[in-house]
Amino acid sequence: PKTIVENQILPREYIFIVDISGSMNGFPLDVSKKLLRNLISNLRSFDRFNILLFAGSSKFLADESWAATPDNLNKAINFIDNQRGGGSTQLLPAMKKAMSFKRCDENLSRSLIIVTDGYVSADQNVLDFVGKNLNQANVFAFGIGSSVNRHLIDGLANAGQSHPLIVLNQNAAAGNAEKFRKYISTPVLSNIKVDFEGFDAYDVSPKSFPDLMGERPIVIQGKYKGDLKGNIKIGGTTTGKDMNTKYQVTNYAPSRDNQAIRYLWAREEIKVLDDYNRFKSDNSRIAKVTQLGLKYNLMTAYTSFIAIDRIIANAAKQQNEVVKQVSPMPQNVPNSAIGFEMELEEVVVASKKKKVKKAEVVTIDNMKFTIPAEVTESIQKQIKKHLNELKWCGKSGEQFNLVFEITIDKNGKVLSIKTLRNSGEKYQEVCLIENIWNWSFELDNQDDTIQFQLPISLNK
Repeated sequence: PKTIVENQILPREYIFIVDISGSMNGFPLDVSKKLLRNLISNLRSFDRFNILLFAGSSKFLADESWAATPDNLNKAINFIDNQRGGGSTQLLPAMKKAMSFKRCDENLSRSLIIVTDGYVSADQNVLDFVGKNLNQANVFAFGIGSSVNRHLIDGLANAGQSHPLIVLNQNAAAGNAEKFRKYISTPVLSNIKVDFEGFDAYDVSPKSFPDLMGERPIVIQGKYKGDLKGNIKIGGTTTGKDMNTKYQVTNYAPSRDNQAIRYLWAREEIKVLDDYNRFKSDNSRIAKVTQLGLKYNLMTAYTSFIAIDRIIANAAKQQNEVVKQVSPMPQNVPNSAIGFEMELEEVVVASKKKKVKKAEVVTIDNMKFTIPAEVTESIQKQIKKHLNELKWCGKSGEQFNLVFEITIDKNGKVLSIKTLRNSGEKYQEVCLIENIWNWSFELDNQDDTIQFQLPISLNK
């Protein structure tokens, strides 16, 4: 890539759409101001900026964008400091308001920078709006806070043909703000249009194109039918002039070396569909993702590569105890973000004390087996019957101490064996497990699965 010099960079206008809802109080809002200061202080004097604060309603810093001067920057920071958010946080109305804001120069590169933790009112219409209006303004999502809504931030970034930027803590704030500044600071081609001449292109994305930047190329993906001939024409506006470039597709003949392109296309299609499904699941989108996953051999939310394991995690189908837990605020966000100071109550789970029976210890060739007393006599009998088979696993003489958790079904068949502790060698553990898998238990009128622990040790 060519080195971009200052006079190649288009005039820039940044419109910061800053979330000032309660959850953004404290650390998130402090980082927002650092980001604002970092971006504006590196603009040229003829570049411009504005701020749109949104929560229950939205409000601009100024009726016209300001020049990027130190004095105006300080006024912008004070503007944020003097605001208090409240009410439901509507993202789409704020974005529409920023997108329709009057331009002072038709040839400038406008960027909407959404700064939020992502806990705002938004639906799939937000993604539609971004995708359809990229030729009007670039859209960037900057997520802040220790519990960022990644579904929204990633979805906005994908729709805007960009990368999401996330700051989870104070230590990462400065570095990520600088990384973001470099990423968006070099627009060199705007008002981009793409035409396909002489061949039939379809399933092309994106539908509209953001500005070309030094850190972000134009990426077009799609399919074609029929003969491979004609041109891909790309046009746009650079500093002071129009630019048109043609790429003759006949110069790029299909090759087996490029088969990965089909999978990249399918992954992008799935990514977009998944973003929409995270807002609202739709059967037709699910069917399309499933079809793409099967056709292109890709793992998706609805298709997978299958691995079979014979160990069942919860074979006993035990009923988990439901316990109410407190929900503290995300890290670095004050309790006042929800409108009141929250008292955290300690949750104590009462446990019933059970009378423990003494387990029976059986020793065979220096191997010690602790047979649990809580299992039925028929199971104890079967365990003792099979113990001699396990003595071969202790022939090596290496000391070990293992505890297995064994689950059997109502017919006496072993369902799962889980190692809870092993102080010896792995091969000893494997030897024991392979033997236990073949055990069969004779049960007395058992209606459900049984789970018990079997400690085995060898200490010479």
